[in-house]
Amino acid sequence: MIKKCSNCFDGKVVDPKKEEEADKLCDGGQFSYYEAMLKVGYIKCPRCNGTGKIEE
Repeated sequence: MIKKCSNCFDGKVVDPKKEEEADKLCDGGQFSYYEAMLKVGYIKCPRCNGTGKIEE
C-alpha cells in the first residue's frame, strides 16, 4: 500500500543547515513552515527519496 510520507512536504524537507533560519521566519509570523522552507532552501526527503510517497 502506498501512503503519503509523513516526514516531508511533497518530497522536500528543510535543509538541516538552515533549519534555525526557517524557524525564525515562522516564529515571526511572516511565513508558514512550508513557505519558510521554500524561502531558505530544502533538500530531498531521505525517507521517501523525494517522491512524497512511501510503501507500507
